Amino acid sequence: MRKWGVPKYERAPKRCPNGHQLGPGSVLVGWFACGCTDKGGHRTHDCRECGAVKYRPPHHGRRDYGDRWRRKRER
Repeated sequence: MRKWGVPKYERAPKRCPNGHQLGPGSVLVGWFACGCTDKGGHRTHDCRECGAVKYRPPHHGRRDYGDRWRRKRER
């Protein structure tokens, strides 16, 4: 069953592009509200080891990250 056009289950990435295994305690799953998609935003997967972030569906806003990972800016 779908609610708001979003699947009930979705596949999560198993590893970040730097090879870190993602699972309990090693990935932060979140939501990024955005108007570039008809879903109202993006599911995010943040690697807690290196900071790589993946957006699903792909982000097509000011900066196009596509279905790729991006690295958080260093502070």
